[in-house]
Amino acid sequence: MSAKKVVVAIFNMAFRLGLMIGILYFIYQAAIGAYNFGYRVFADIPYAFSPGTDIEVTITESMDSKEIAQRFEEAGLIEDWKLFWVQTQFSEYKETIKPGIYTLNNSMKAEEMLAIIGANSEEEEE
Repeated sequence: MSAKKVVVAIFNMAFRLGLMIGILYFIYQAAIGAYNFGYRVFADIPYAFSPGTDIEVTITESMDSKEIAQRFEEAGLIEDWKLFWVQTQFSEYKETIKPGIYTLNNSMKAEEMLAIIGANSEEEEE
C-alpha cells in the first residue's frame, strides 16, 4: 500500500468518525431539549415567584389559543408561548376560553390562568 492510500484511508476514517460524533451530539441535544420541553408542559412551573405582578390582558372573540399564548408572552405572564399553547391543548379549558378583560398574575401556573380565562360550564349552569 502506498503512503497516499494510507493517508486517504486515515482521512476518510477521521471524517466519518467526526460526522458520527456530530450526528450523535445533535441527537443528544434534541433529546435533552424534547425532555425539558415535555417536563415543563406537565410540571406547570409559574413564570415568576409569588407574589408576582398583576397584569391586565384582553382576549378578543377572534383570538385563537395560539394568539392568546403569544399575547400572554408579550404581556410578561408566561416565558414561552409555545409551551403555554401546548398546555392549553391538553387542558380541559381548551374549548371554553371566553373573550374579555382579565387581570392575571405572572406567578400563576398555566392551569390557574386557564381556569380564569376558560369559563367553567358548571358555573354557567348554576
